[in-house]
Amino acid sequence: ANDTVGNTNNTETRTIRLDTSNPEIYYNPNTDANNSFVNRDWIFINVTASDLTKDSVGLEWNGTNETFAYSDEDLYWENKTELSGGTYSFYAWINDSSGNFNSTTTRTVTVDIINPTITDLTESPDDQSNYSSGQTYEFNATITDPNLDTVLIEFDGTNYTPSNLTEDIYNFTITDLAAGTYNYRWFANDSANNINLTVLHDYTVNNASGDITLLINGSASNQSGPYKTQTNASAS
Repeated sequence: ANDTVGNTNNTETRTIRLDTSNPEIYYNPNTDANNSFVNRDWIFINVTASDLTKDSVGLEWNGTNETFAYSDEDLYWENKTELSGGTYSFYAWINDSSGNFNSTTTRTVTVDIINPTITDLTESPDDQSNYSSGQTYEFNATITDPNLDTVLIEFDGTNYTPSNLTEDIYNFTITDLAAGTYNYRWFANDSANNINLTVLHDYTVNNASGDITLLINGSASNQSGPYKTQTNASAS
């Protein structure tokens, strides 16, 4: 500006940066995957967060906003350790000096460090039963785990998938076993690959005990006759 006598004045020069782009942020491959199960007590989170006017980068861990424990330029990471069993959720976020914001997707990871339990094994008929043609044999087990994945029974060297009778009770049924001794064991694993299996159990089917009837001349009654009388004997 100037006046009629030649006096002038001006403001300082100001520079304005227009920034309408969101910052960039993404998970790195060594971050635990979404909806995964891990059989350890830690979860690792690693992200890359970048922007020309980067202001803040944070971690939302199970509903609580935190600062990453470690960073190096655009890399941010944290290892959550000594976790108890359960499901955890998290995401990372970034904003810049212009107020632009971005975040990763939310990931959920389940920590499971406990093996499935296998209890209450039952056999029907009881071990050492006698052979009976067409007999049905049943083997039951109670198997529990909040993240149970697979249940098998290995019977005489072959794996079978048992039926799930109720929430925790599993049944294996087989018919017409020949007389002899068989071995079996139960196996279970969960979604975090925790495994449990029983010791080998023996199951014996005894030979059938039959009744023998001795017939003399076609009769089971007592008989007598002179010496050297011809006699026919048979058994049934």
